[in-house]
Amino acid sequence: MKQKRRYILNNSLLSIIFMLFLGSNILAQDVLFTANANNTAKAGEPFIIQYQLEAPQKGTNFEYPEMSGINVLNVGTSSFTQTTVINGKMSKSYTLTWTLTAVANNQGKQTIPAASVTVNGKTFKSNSLDINITAGNGNNNVANNNQPSIDNTVENNENIPEKDIFLNLTTNKTEAYVGEPIYIYTRLYSRYNVNLSEFNPSAMDNFWIQDLPMPNSVKADYTTLNGKQYLTAVLEKKVIFPQKSGDISIEPYNATFQLYDNWGFPYGNKKVVSNKKVITVKPLPANKPAGFTGAVGDFNITSEIDNNEIEIDNAINITLTISGIGNFGLFDDPEMKVPKTFEELLPDVKTNTKVTENGIEGSKSYKLTYIPRVPGNYTIKGVSFSYFDLKSKKYITKTTNPIEINIEGDSTMQIANGNKSKIEVEEIGEDIRFIKTAGLSLYPKNNFIYGKLGFWLAYLIPFVGFLISIFLLRKKIKENANIELIKSKKADKVSAKRLKTADNNLKQGNFDIFYEEINKALWGYISDKLSIPLSELTRQNAVNTLSAQNVEEQLINDFIKTIDDAEIARYAPSSVGITPESIYQRASSIISNFEKKIQLLKVKN
Repeated sequence: MKQKRRYILNNSLLSIIFMLFLGSNILAQDVLFTANANNTAKAGEPFIIQYQLEAPQKGTNFEYPEMSGINVLNVGTSSFTQTTVINGKMSKSYTLTWTLTAVANNQGKQTIPAASVTVNGKTFKSNSLDINITAGNGNNNVANNNQPSIDNTVENNENIPEKDIFLNLTTNKTEAYVGEPIYIYTRLYSRYNVNLSEFNPSAMDNFWIQDLPMPNSVKADYTTLNGKQYLTAVLEKKVIFPQKSGDISIEPYNATFQLYDNWGFPYGNKKVVSNKKVITVKPLPANKPAGFTGAVGDFNITSEIDNNEIEIDNAINITLTISGIGNFGLFDDPEMKVPKTFEELLPDVKTNTKVTENGIEGSKSYKLTYIPRVPGNYTIKGVSFSYFDLKSKKYITKTTNPIEINIEGDSTMQIANGNKSKIEVEEIGEDIRFIKTAGLSLYPKNNFIYGKLGFWLAYLIPFVGFLISIFLLRKKIKENANIELIKSKKADKVSAKRLKTADNNLKQGNFDIFYEEINKALWGYISDKLSIPLSELTRQNAVNTLSAQNVEEQLINDFIKTIDDAEIARYAPSSVGITPESIYQRASSIISNFEKKIQLLKVKN
């Protein structure tokens, strides 16, 4: 009997051991842990490595391997759970994915060792990966090749601040002449996932500032500083023109960022302050030409006339064009000297420029219109334009070609026929004056107005006007004392202002304020027009008073329905089925119809 029990016990132990061994083998067979990535990647550019676990239980203690020459920028996770029921028995399976964003620093073949994860107390390893790293296209560099040479303070300084997020204020030059363009931009460096909450550039009172166009969405790249990988993006680009000489400081910018963890959840704000920049501004040389008005850059000036031979009193057009690159807008317009016998009209000025990293580029044209009043052959001298050339560091003066004009006609006949006004004739020359010869009114000597009808009317009319003013003023004071009457008269104006406020908020998408103003416009009109205090204004009271004023029942029903629809739409938009625009139109129409129908209540004086 004992032997039989011992046999049964031994068989039970063997069965338990067999089941445990079988279970562990089944678990091992059900766990699948793999690594995936593209076969190739570019140096300096981010690429993706994914580790996926499929198992009957959740995995823990995931560890990605050490990768020589590869920096991991970010790790994200996602999970999926599947539940199945077979023959009444429920089971679950889990799929977990770890996504690594990495950057390789060097070219060549890279081997990524296996990662590890723990499932039910047992450690599983993934497969290894071989990736071929090729040459990158340089997008990870901080300075863009299309930008001018930049003083990259951060990149050139070995003592980079030990910060995980900072701003760097950068310029393409630290010395410049007055009026010389300086390219400046602000770049973010961050080892976090961030979102810009607030950006505050410093005031630059001693510079004329032109913003450079920025894309609607900020593009982020990656760069390596002191062995650390940073996310980097340009936040602002400007061209500034110094307006005075000396050492001028550009004070630090500051910005506030929302920080996010690897799973995309915000966990705090960070205020960041940039570095300070000092620009040494040199004055322009003292030997300025007579026509210099502040132009700095590289310019050209041309002139063009539409007709060299015309009849007297016909218009001629001369177009001056200044083109090039520099500080457009910071110098005076050129002047063309023409004979005094030319009548000058207002010029037509057209500007076609764009802001670039090197300054403002384009052209500015002046269409000058003149009307010659005296015939003859004229020579208009060329127009001179002086500027300071940044390449040669010298002043340069350019002059347009002289313009020859032949004016035909007879000025004597034109003056005699009286076609010219006094002002036009005076412009012809100082030796000609307009002489008045007709329409004179003369009075005999010692003829006085005293005692005549006009004398007495001069006293009587102001006196009568004074009495009428006193009467109207007293009436106005009496009416102003009656507040109800004033509100009644101004009811439509007050409601019109409220409707306008509602319309503005509708266009801006402020629907709560829109419906509130619609409500105020309708109820406020009834309160003011019918002299019903708001504290006593109810639907029934309003209906009764409107009916007493002979307002149609349909108009009263429209008034009540519009108020109800506006109230419902404010708190439950989907249940109304009408648009805010239609509610606005109905409210405007109702108030307009009320104004036509309601008879003003007569208030005792």
